[in-house]
Amino acid sequence: MADLWNFGDIQEEVRQLCQRKSSYQISDEKLKKEINRYYFFKFPLDLKPLELFDWWEFDTVASQTDYTIPESTIVTLQNPAYVDGYPLELQFNRQYFYRRFPETATYVEKRPEIALFDGTKVILMNPPDRVYSVKISAFVRPLELVSDFDKPTMEGWGPVIVTGTALEIIKQYGDLQRVAEVQALHDERISDLQGNVSQQLTDVRSIPRW
Repeated sequence: MADLWNFGDIQEEVRQLCQRKSSYQISDEKLKKEINRYYFFKFPLDLKPLELFDWWEFDTVASQTDYTIPESTIVTLQNPAYVDGYPLELQFNRQYFYRRFPETATYVEKRPEIALFDGTKVILMNPPDRVYSVKISAFVRPLELVSDFDKPTMEGWGPVIVTGTALEIIKQYGDLQRVAEVQALHDERISDLQGNVSQQLTDVRSIPRW
């Protein structure tokens, strides 16, 4: 299977791994949906590959603190982030953020220096006093696989897509022993790829973005 990994190959391998080789056990339609659900929603978080690394860019509006994340294209955000080229601290801890910026308080408008990633939006503080250009590093969603001949962005992702999808399917049937076995294989495959991914991302982040 090495160097193949089109959508048809992935379907075949998932059936083998979750021991549901017949369409009576899991229909082709459901299988395809399960593969794309994992690939679209969970795979970018499991691996965070360089090929799905991008920058979310938007302009602020004076006095506006909340900005909705385009969930159809962006999976998650992370540091580093910038406002007009200045560092922006992206914070993930709601308690820390609201201890520092209570919602009932009033704040001077100026260039934002911190932002809370709140799942579906980012909240900037202080409120911007004018238009600023914001750039936040992000991981984006891959394109859906449709035809059996469609391939993932990188064919080398195939083994992880297989184990990740099989794991989600097996969980639905409550086979705990099989879940543990496939989880171990999934973790191993992710680990095999993550060394290169980590070095690539380090190299990318070192490149000036302004």
